[in-house]
Amino acid sequence: MEQHSPFPNKKELLAIAGILALALGLFFVFSAIQQKNAPYCVAHIIINGSEVQAIDLNQAPDQTIDLEPLWGVPAVLEIKEHQIRFASSNCPDQICVNGGFINKELQTLVCMPNRAVVAIDSAPTP
Repeated sequence: MEQHSPFPNKKELLAIAGILALALGLFFVFSAIQQKNAPYCVAHIIINGSEVQAIDLNQAPDQTIDLEPLWGVPAVLEIKEHQIRFASSNCPDQICVNGGFINKELQTLVCMPNRAVVAIDSAPTP
């Protein structure tokens, strides 16, 4: 009776490596297609459940937006290199600030105590 080793042989290792290489290649192809098919990258600023501003991140210059004088929210947004983040907030846990920059469709940053949301969409605003 032939015994089978618990370790993969060369053919099995090559098959596994081939499958992994194919999966990785497909991942990169689909990522590139998704980026090409999303020419718009709009950040929607939502305060108390209502959208107050939409910013096309592809066109927006690097800047900071202080939300307090505009909408009474003690937080600052930063746009840099076509990305947006909460640069500062007076909330106690700083989850929104620690969320970092976002720039892809369906990414969202939320500052719950201040009822402020930044949501990314790839559709142009009407």
